[in-house]
Amino acid sequence: MTFRRFTRLRWTLPSRHALLTSAALLCASTADAQMTLQGPGDSSLTLGLWLRASYVNAEEVRPAGGSAHDSGFTMDSVRLLSSAKFTRSFGATLTFERPPAKDMQLLDAILRFELAEGLNLWAGRLVPPTDRSNMAGNQFANVWGYPFVSLYPNAFTGRDDGVLLWGNLYADRLLYSVGVFEGKNRGGGLSNASNEPLFAARFAWSFLDPEPGYYGTSTYYGDKEVFTLGTALMSQKDGVGVAGARGDQGLLPLNRGPRANPDASRSRRADAG
Repeated sequence: MTFRRFTRLRWTLPSRHALLTSAALLCASTADAQMTLQGPGDSSLTLGLWLRASYVNAEEVRPAGGSAHDSGFTMDSVRLLSSAKFTRSFGATLTFERPPAKDMQLLDAILRFELAEGLNLWAGRLVPPTDRSNMAGNQFANVWGYPFVSLYPNAFTGRDDGVLLWGNLYADRLLYSVGVFEGKNRGGGLSNASNEPLFAARFAWSFLDPEPGYYGTSTYYGDKEVFTLGTALMSQKDGVGVAGARGDQGLLPLNRGPRANPDASRSRRADAG
């Protein structure tokens, strides 16, 4: 039997307020910068670069005696972001990511419409309403190993193509989001040859400090006092199986809360049932 002992040093960037841009990389001495270009009227363009990297030092102990060392640096994630605002109520998001040892891939492609206060319409490739881990994403989780359950339905890294209505109401204490998406197993010979859609919804209520916005974070590290209860639902007819042996797919419900002592670092898992 061979035993291996690992030492990992990991570094992640950014925080919610730390977007790096390509131009900032050339001129900034710190890594917590962002660049927003203001246009005429309410228009603007924000560019960014997010990085996650790790260094692993592994020691292998062999049964016959002796040991061997293996170490290496890995760029776990490179994410390029752009967010444009054309008018006060219309904008777009385009994001690319390069996972380890893979090519750059499309992550998000969203058209954003602010129809009214507390009512937003998004269309394109985005994260469907789901559990808190997926709404935070690997960049804002307080654990390094991302819960694989949260990657569903996974057009790429938990994304899917569809339309979403969402908003914050009651002084940002209520988050609601409902959407229709392509879902799983579309195509001839698959279980969803009839192209049944995936329906997804999420509702959350913040009893203490509000958590505005569609996406979230695993922890605020003491910046907020948070007690939030949330639930999510996903359902799709013929979403699993193969042609001739179909099954319906559902995640019922995904809950989060309570979340006291936000300054304490905790590991969280994705629950699906």
